[in-house]
Amino acid sequence: MASMKTSSCCLRTYSMMRHVHRISKLQDVYTPVRCVETASQQPYQDRNSLHAPVFAEKELLIEHIQKSVVYDDENILALNKPSGVPIKALHGEGVPSMADILEDLRECFDTPELEYMLGLSRNQSGIILLSKHALAKVKLKRSLQGARSYQDINHEFVCVCLGEPKFKTEVEKVRYLRNNINGRQQAVLVPHFSRYMKKGLLSSFNVKADVLATSPLETTPKVSLVGITCDSGKKECLEMYMAEHLSPILGDHVYSHRVITVAGVAVKNDQNAAIRGPQVIPTEVKHKLNVPPGVHAHLVPLHLHRSGLILKRFPHKKSESFLIEAPLPEYFADTMVKLELQPYDQDADELNQEQYSE
Repeated sequence: MASMKTSSCCLRTYSMMRHVHRISKLQDVYTPVRCVETASQQPYQDRNSLHAPVFAEKELLIEHIQKSVVYDDENILALNKPSGVPIKALHGEGVPSMADILEDLRECFDTPELEYMLGLSRNQSGIILLSKHALAKVKLKRSLQGARSYQDINHEFVCVCLGEPKFKTEVEKVRYLRNNINGRQQAVLVPHFSRYMKKGLLSSFNVKADVLATSPLETTPKVSLVGITCDSGKKECLEMYMAEHLSPILGDHVYSHRVITVAGVAVKNDQNAAIRGPQVIPTEVKHKLNVPPGVHAHLVPLHLHRSGLILKRFPHKKSESFLIEAPLPEYFADTMVKLELQPYDQDADELNQEQYSE
């Protein structure tokens, strides 16, 4: 596995209201969250449940997705999926999904064989991949599977979490199972591998994470900006991973309840007692995010974004690796500004303090 410890990367956010660019250079950080800027985001519709959609109408979703292309060539199409939009909606759910607009995308991009190849969980935002023809589908599948067999850490995520996590300095292998907990399939960490476990039940992924910034706000717990690289974007793996580090992702209304605060200290909760529901968010954080008093915290979207994807050995085995990047959603960048999540390597002279004024 090629080392990325010496790579230079940057994290860019800007205020859409003021059109002010804020550029942060992160030197010698393993997690390569590079040059991410704010994407224009369709305003959130009324959320009456945890899984309510971002877009209430199919036409609005199509219009937004047409403006969310982050990579396009003769083989693949990469889109920046908004949070709250499922790849495929549940039966009878009656909300627009990415599957519902596939035929429209085929017509828009004049690609009749367009197919989804790499998706994301409903509440995650960021890069999803589509193949444009049958041969590209085979080659892309081979490339993505090969990355795992070579232990290539090629998925780049950035998240805002409630806590100050401590990560290992090296890449760690995380093993987990999916169990039925309180009537819902959830990922459960397996601390120690047992050779007696039945083959096929146990899943795993390789991950490396770094804290990029910690908010100066006096909240309990603190708020941190975390960069994550891993070799898989499987459903809710990273939500589970961050909860295991006592730092649930902001807007995670499922795994966040595995962490409780006792006498001001975050401790693990019994996962069977962790009933899903609106995340418990510090009052000061809710105030900074302009969440009105009495409004359920599930209005806060999940702050987990796939900002980059490194494709290797595609479309040919000898092809050079290349990076696809996706801009941060507007609400994500806005949260960073409101919570003063200034990356550590930010030059104070470059930072316009007016960006952080209310």
